[in-house]
Amino acid sequence: MTIRVLAMLAVALSVAAAAPPSADAQELSSVGVDAAGLVSFQPVDGFYVGPAGPYLDRGLGGFGPGLSLGVNLVAKRLGLTLEYSTAWLSVEQSGRLVSGGTGVGRLRDSMITALAGIRVGQGRTDTQWLAGMSYVAGTPSSNDVPRSGPDGTPFRGVFTCGVDIITAITSTVNLLVTGRVYPQLERSESARQLGVGRDVFRVGIGVRLSVSKG
Repeated sequence: MTIRVLAMLAVALSVAAAAPPSADAQELSSVGVDAAGLVSFQPVDGFYVGPAGPYLDRGLGGFGPGLSLGVNLVAKRLGLTLEYSTAWLSVEQSGRLVSGGTGVGRLRDSMITALAGIRVGQGRTDTQWLAGMSYVAGTPSSNDVPRSGPDGTPFRGVFTCGVDIITAITSTVNLLVTGRVYPQLERSESARQLGVGRDVFRVGIGVRLSVSKG
């Protein structure tokens, strides 16, 4: 697992490094603080759930709201982003795994993420292509009962890639459009029985405040 993640990271960074930077991006050096509202999407793992599934009628997945906070450092065209993001999912479920037959499944996946990449731009708009790793925290629950299970702790690290599009509004305020992909998270068997999928996709919009710019 570790070798595969490192290989994907190396490929992503090499592709980003090959992108031609603009003249503005070559000279840019800045520190920014990000805040964004998110929409998160998690496809359902349908192995145990669904009309023909043995446990629940619906899986714990779909769309949910979230937010992210981060710090972005750029030296010339190279960038580093450190961020925290979280999102909430809630689904009504019925079946043999729910006490009383009907209840609410909940999941809050929180990511602590470090990303590196290349910043390219044209005019007032710059784009950062990013890749790195995230630490995932979150335990699903059914009727507010945690479903951690006795099946061991899954690997909490996940390869992460993304893009940030930054448009200058003033000298210190920038519009931020952000996207992240967290593929193939390792889920516990008890989480899979609730229909929790392995992929997470997040998009958001917010602001980046430039606290230092040279």
